Amino acid sequence: MGSFKKGKNIPKNELSSEGFPCVLYGEIYTKYNFTTDNLKSRIPKSIARNSTQIKYGDILFAGSGETVEDIGKCFTFLGREQSFAGGDIIIFTPNGVDSTFLGYLLNSPE
Repeated sequence: MGSFKKGKNIPKNELSSEGFPCVLYGEIYTKYNFTTDNLKSRIPKSIARNSTQIKYGDILFAGSGETVEDIGKCFTFLGREQSFAGGDIIIFTPNGVDSTFLGYLLNSPE
């Protein structure tokens, strides 16, 4: 159905107001629901160089969290701009599967 990889190397203290869009694991359960095409945080090129790139259709999971409900929450990334994922994020790249539908399904209680 797809492949997994892990986010890396985006320290919270390196976020900036300019640069490449990025997501930190805590933002998955505090800022995003189901889908987004607009990541709110940014990092400079020097940090992006050593980070994990994400692409349109990737599903991003919180690998850790403050509560049991936070861990495993996900959203589907629908952005077109070069973007990156920080540590404690599990990235699933589906093959031939509707990632938006799959993201909704994975967040459902069932």
